[in-house]
Parts: sequence; structure tokens; C-alpha cells
Amino acid sequence: MRTVGTKVIFLTLVLGFVLSLVADQLTKFAAENALLGAVDPTNAEVYEGKFEDLVVIGERPTPEAPHPFALRLAYLRNYGIAWGRLTDLQPDQRLPVLSMIAIVSVVLVSVMVRSLKSKTLAVYLGASLVVSGAVGNVIDRIRLGYVIDFVAVEWNVFGWAYRFPTFNVADIAITVGFVMIVVSQLRQRQR
Repeated sequence: MRTVGTKVIFLTLVLGFVLSLVADQLTKFAAENALLGAVDPTNAEVYEGKFEDLVVIGERPTPEAPHPFALRLAYLRNYGIAWGRLTDLQPDQRLPVLSMIAIVSVVLVSVMVRSLKSKTLAVYLGASLVVSGAVGNVIDRIRLGYVIDFVAVEWNVFGWAYRFPTFNVADIAITVGFVMIVVSQLRQRQR
């Protein structure tokens, strides 16, 4: 197994983190402007059900109309955590509790990565994506009091219609980063 140099690791961590964080914040800004337009953002609740079609194959999927796939932009203010969980927290509890969850998650990922016997570049990049995703959502929470979610995916396969919870680029980074870490470790174990 080839070892990775310290400079390459550092560059991977920094580039993965910065590029992911910038992409997250820019796409949230663009989604908010595109979906709310010139409307007063304080009235966003009125627009939370508004969808802008990005890619649609067929109509919006329903059990009666089995069209396979839709990818839409949909502005949503997420006052909870992943997929809208913990939205019932009191407003004064949200920031401390949800920020603590993000901090604990980052610490756990850091401890997990440090404890791995073999670390590939994919592990380092995955860890930087997880951390940048968590930081991106914490930035929203501190700046706005909520996280902007805007990607909506719906499908209907063999009569099973499902609308995945609305998400953002930070959520994608967290998911992809975690998968990179797991897959890298599974591949290492096979060797």
C-alpha cells in the first residue's frame, strides 16, 4: 500500500473542505434568490410549497400516475436537523442543541478517522466533506436560525411513489463523505 504524503493530505483536506463549503453557501444563496425572487424573504413560509422543475421525466409521481422521476428546486426552511427531525425544539433551544449535535458529529468523525489503521486519500477527502457539510449547515443556523434546503427528488418505481426529504449541498457532502470513508475501509479490508 502506498502512503500518502502530509502535503497531499493537507491539500486534500483544505480543498475538499473549502470547495464543498463554498458550493454549499453559493447554492443556498442562489436557490433563495431564484425561488423567492424579489419577494420579502421574511414571508418565505408562503413559498415553501413552490417547486421549480429542474429535471422531470413524466409528471409528478403519484400512485395513480407512475412516472418515474422528478428533480426539482423547492425552497424550504429547515428548523430541525436531517430531514426536518427535531423541529419541535423551542426556538431558544435550537441553536445550542443543534450546534452541539453538529460538533459531536464532527468530533466522532475525526476520532473515527484517526482510529483507522489505513487511511487513503478517499478517507481524508470523505472526512473533509463530512466536516464541511456540518459547518455549512451550522453557518446557516447561526446566520439565519434555520438551514436552507432546496433540492427535491421524487420518484415512482413499480407503483411505489416517494418524495425524498428536501436537502442541500451540505447534506450531499455529508452523505458522500461518509460513503467514501465506509467504501474505502471496506476496500482496504478486502485486500
